[in-house]
Amino acid sequence: MLAKINTIIMGLVLSVNLNAAEPIKKLHFNYNDNVTIWIGNQPCGLPKYKKSFPWSAAAVRSDGEILEGCFTGHDEVVEIQWKDGDRSRFPANAFLINKDISI
Repeated sequence: MLAKINTIIMGLVLSVNLNAAEPIKKLHFNYNDNVTIWIGNQPCGLPKYKKSFPWSAAAVRSDGEILEGCFTGHDEVVEIQWKDGDRSRFPANAFLINKDISI
């Protein structure tokens, strides 16, 4: 099951390479009551991290504050490098729990 979830997430992020006209796709994970973490098929916007973490991520607080980051996926784990230098790791399936709400 986790291998299938990893395949789905990697397919999401790799889809940006197949067709530049593809719509933006995002998945989210409700980290807690105040923060939602988003990952998507858009290229990383942080040149410093783009090579190792090629896809966009963001943590959005309930007050509207946004922390930009970039992510990669491997071994059924989503690893996010945040702009401020911190790094987070989450099970890939955490982002698929809410897949019916993704945009």
